[in-house]
Amino acid sequence: EQSGVIAQNQEKEISITWSATFEGESNLFVTTYNNCLDSLQSEVLNITVNKLCKEIITPSTPVGSAEVIQGEKSGYSSIISEYDSLAWQIIPAEAGNIMLVEDDSITVAFNEDFLGIAEVFVTLFNNCEDSINSGKLEVEVKESNTTNNKNRLENKITVYPNPANKGLNLISEQNIIFNSITILNVKGQQVKRALSIDNYIDISNLDNGIYLIEVKTNKGLIVKRFIKE
Repeated sequence: EQSGVIAQNQEKEISITWSATFEGESNLFVTTYNNCLDSLQSEVLNITVNKLCKEIITPSTPVGSAEVIQGEKSGYSSIISEYDSLAWQIIPAEAGNIMLVEDDSITVAFNEDFLGIAEVFVTLFNNCEDSINSGKLEVEVKESNTTNNKNRLENKITVYPNPANKGLNLISEQNIIFNSITILNVKGQQVKRALSIDNYIDISNLDNGIYLIEVKTNKGLIVKRFIKE
C-alpha cells in the first residue's frame, strides 16, 4: 500500500501528502545519481504514520418514559452524530433486555422481577475505539399497582383499530407532535417507515401477524403493539 505522495518544490524541498488509509511505519530517503548512473543513498528516516481518529460528539441524554411498570416494553432515543459503532446499555443489566436497536433508538423489555432505578445510555466509538457516553436517563421501574398510568408517555397516544386490516389511526394529546413512525416485525426488522405524519398509516401491504409500531415524538419514543389481520 502506498503510504503517501511526494511533491517537490523548486528549492528541492519536499512535502508528503499521507494516504488517508495508511497506518504504520514508512521509510524516507533520497538517492542521488551521477551522469554514469552511479548512485548514493542517504540515511533512512523512519516515520510513524498514525491513524487519523474521527471526532465523536457527545450524544444527547436518551428520552423516553422515566417511569415504567415491571414487565413493560418501552422505547428510548438519543440525538447521535457520526460514529463508527455504538453500544446501548442498561444498568443494572438485570433491569431489562435491549430488544430492538435502530441507529438512535431502542426498545427495552423490563424484567418482571426487577424493581427500582435503572439507567439507560448510549456509548459511541470512533475508528480508533475512542468512546464517549451520553448522559444517563434514570428510569423508575414500579409495581403495576403503584404506577399512575395517566401520566405515562405511552398512554398519551392511542393507536386504533387493533387488530387492524387496512390502516392505523393515531390520536395523541395536544402537546404531542409526531416526528416519524416505524413498524417492526417480531424479528425486529423494519417493514415500513413514514416521515410525513398525518395521523394515519397504511398497513394494507403487510402480512398478517404481530407488529411493533415505534412513534418518535417531541416527548420521546413511544412503542405499541398491534395485530394485522
